[in-house]
Amino acid sequence: MNQEKEGDWMSHAPIYAVVDIETTGTDTYEDRMIQFGCVLVENGKIVSTFATDINPGIRIPAHIEQLTGIKNSRAKKAPYLEDVAYTIHQLLDGCIFVAHNINFDYHFLSKELERCGLPKLRLPGIDTVELAQIFFPTSPSFRLQDLADQFAFTHTNPHQADSDAYVTAELLIKIEKKIQTLPLVTLEKLSELAEPLSMNTGSFIQQMVAVIKEQIPLPLNEKLQVVSGIALRKKEHKLFSTKLYEETGYPKSKKEKEKLFQSKMMYRSGQAKMMNAVYKHFQTESEEKNLALEASTGSGKTFGYLLPISYFARPENPVVISTVSILLENQLLNEAIPKINRVVPKKIQPVLLKSYSHYLDLERFYKTLQQPQKQKMFCLFQMKLLVWLLETDSGDLDELNLIKRQHPFWQEVTHKGISHLEGSSAFYEEDFYLFLKRKLTQSNVIIVNHAFLCQENFRKEFELPQSDYLIIDEAHHLPRIMQESGTDKVYEKQFSRWVSDTLAVQSEPKLMHMLLSEKKEYTEITLINHVLEELEECYEEFIALLHTELVHTYGDLAVDKERPISATWFSQTSLIFQKCCKEFINTLLDGERLVENFSEQIEKNWAKYTVEEHYLLEILLEKLSKITSYYQFFKKFLTDWRLSLVKWINIEPKKRNATFYTSDLASVSLENNSWYTRYKKVLYTSGTLTIGKSSKYLARSLGLDRLPIKKIPEMFDYQEQARVYIPTDAPNRLGNPDHAYAHYLADCLIKLVAYEKRPLLGLFTSHEVLQEVYRLIHRTLEEQGWEILAQGISGTNEKLLKRFKLSEKAILLGADSFWDGIDLPSSTVQIMVMTRLPFDAPNRPFVKAKYHYLEALGQSSFYNEALPKATMRLRQGLGRLIRTPQDKGVLLILDQRIIQKKYGQKMLKAFPESLPVIDTPFENILSEIHCFLDL
Repeated sequence: MNQEKEGDWMSHAPIYAVVDIETTGTDTYEDRMIQFGCVLVENGKIVSTFATDINPGIRIPAHIEQLTGIKNSRAKKAPYLEDVAYTIHQLLDGCIFVAHNINFDYHFLSKELERCGLPKLRLPGIDTVELAQIFFPTSPSFRLQDLADQFAFTHTNPHQADSDAYVTAELLIKIEKKIQTLPLVTLEKLSELAEPLSMNTGSFIQQMVAVIKEQIPLPLNEKLQVVSGIALRKKEHKLFSTKLYEETGYPKSKKEKEKLFQSKMMYRSGQAKMMNAVYKHFQTESEEKNLALEASTGSGKTFGYLLPISYFARPENPVVISTVSILLENQLLNEAIPKINRVVPKKIQPVLLKSYSHYLDLERFYKTLQQPQKQKMFCLFQMKLLVWLLETDSGDLDELNLIKRQHPFWQEVTHKGISHLEGSSAFYEEDFYLFLKRKLTQSNVIIVNHAFLCQENFRKEFELPQSDYLIIDEAHHLPRIMQESGTDKVYEKQFSRWVSDTLAVQSEPKLMHMLLSEKKEYTEITLINHVLEELEECYEEFIALLHTELVHTYGDLAVDKERPISATWFSQTSLIFQKCCKEFINTLLDGERLVENFSEQIEKNWAKYTVEEHYLLEILLEKLSKITSYYQFFKKFLTDWRLSLVKWINIEPKKRNATFYTSDLASVSLENNSWYTRYKKVLYTSGTLTIGKSSKYLARSLGLDRLPIKKIPEMFDYQEQARVYIPTDAPNRLGNPDHAYAHYLADCLIKLVAYEKRPLLGLFTSHEVLQEVYRLIHRTLEEQGWEILAQGISGTNEKLLKRFKLSEKAILLGADSFWDGIDLPSSTVQIMVMTRLPFDAPNRPFVKAKYHYLEALGQSSFYNEALPKATMRLRQGLGRLIRTPQDKGVLLILDQRIIQKKYGQKMLKAFPESLPVIDTPFENILSEIHCFLDL
């Protein structure tokens, strides 16, 4: 069957040949096929299977042997491709070729058959990766193994062609069944958008839709509705019938709690103490605003605050709960609160609040459908959303599990806030963010994350209501996130791209024609155009002169490095550079004023423009509005020399790019945060808030003079559940060059995974050493079937964590945020390796400036900041290993300073007294870890 002559190739019960191949590599010229698997599917059923090993005639690399399980000795006994090529060609003839990532399997197989003297493949082809992305829009991963796990397919031999082909066939059948359940209005839209998909994937969708249209149409599902041609899931917001105002006394005593719990919840004395402390703090009139409660993970901490707040939370005076991540937000909303609601008489009516940029704007999405773009990813995302809209009632784009929304499509469809909604739009009443705001007024508990809470400082209007009650869960993360919220950055190329993109938008013919008829608006946009052209020239000069000044100060810029920018440095730069900076800032200011005038004029005349003109103007105004943030950033970067304001530039010579940073150290003080003053009482809770018995470090980190603390007794048996090991033969890094130290670390990791076939987290304090260790271990361990994930090498941090959570045999190497800014589910990690004590690198511009700032305030930068921060990180590391009474874990610290230095002894005292800390040679540690974890 010729691929070019598709015709009605699905009209007569097509046969799908679902294919998977294994190869010695990805090069179609040098590499060879080592296994072929094919499953035939007809009428939604698997009708036949065929698989064969193939002798490639060349050696199979060790990592491919490990990945596929196909050894060279086995392949040598298999037929050569020349012996089975005709059979394969005949098997596929007349079928529709299906594969998971078709562009590889189809073209590699075709080349191999051609090499054997057969004609190249000319079959219609379907890609199940793209189909899965469209029809299962919320799947966390589209790797075949991960989809098999999600749908409980039997996948006995991943990366073997017969097993992979069978699972792909099951996936195809599941996709067909899913398509048949979708409403016709959605299917017709999908059919219109499907053309740009890979090979004949779009035709597959179109033919299926054509077949369905010939059948008797099913009535629209009662849970769905159609608005302007788009099928949407109806929104539901169930309010409990229980009267929130019903007077029911809080159960203070053990007897009252046991009566309330009955068989639904077990009474735990530590948790009961926490409940009483929470209730007393919020319901007792006192001048004490703040209370910290330290309760280890697994102690029932979440229920410890949810139960008491249910007795006083009201929609007009709600409890705001802030936690650190989306994962923990969802756990609160979907797991913890439903459980507590089965126990308490007064139900918690929660709402999860995020900023509007997390949500889909239905009107903006609709407009993209009216202006189709025949670009594959654009259409694929549109199709994905059309299916997702049948399933979501929140419109929260996080449900799609996208690692990052960087494609321009997402900028066109994400929400811009309620002020941007059009009241006349057919989607106004169905708007997701407007619906969320309505839910907010009916809820007695509002869930947010720390980043959202901290951003309240920068919003024109507060998103959160004023209240008597605020709970900061995972509070040890709050200082870091407050600091991040006070940190701004601009990429060198980002600004240049913004100028050129904005000039391009302004010159759009339809827009210019429209503005020509409005004399005042046209005059102003012309002036803005001139300013943008001036900015383009001015910025180029600024970057060139800045580069010269940095070379003059720091010498060679060929190495990735952060360069501090201080008032002293700036005063020593050339007068030409200083004059250029002033002109750049003034030009930005001129542009900001012109944009403000133009925006006001457009807003005043908004009603006289058409819907299409609104769309064009929104794109233009959104681009132009960024000039304000650029003006504020560069004004601060080049003119504000407060001691608390830290500035630096990160040079990336390989990317020919630089990043400008500013960070306000004063932003960490709670008293300087406007959101903090809006709450009468604040509770801070976490598993690690203290060092020893003191909460002074957390108090200082939050800018508080004092922070009362209560500790809930530990629930874990550390004697049985955990070990800390310190090798006595670890080298002193100070006396060794980085490459020698990296070789030692690499050797340790290779030996560890040889003994322990378990996921491992390795934490570094140096990116350079991390990269060197990765270089030394990745080939050796990948050949043994390990997946090596390294920060800065293997993708974004989000991607690394996603892969690590899904993989059963992975090693994750991280630095910086991986010490204290990641979430890993219980039992993901049993072995954690700290390559050095977790002190911040003192030569980093931000750290150096912070230490200088603290010294200027009369504090010891080491004893008040560096040492307690590193000690807290040690405690948090243990907290990642042990989260439930069933967990077991090992912390390996490859740094003898913890037993040799006095401050190291202080750090060890922060661990629970019952935790065994063992210092012994590394070889002994290997056998002890094995025995301990396997007990």
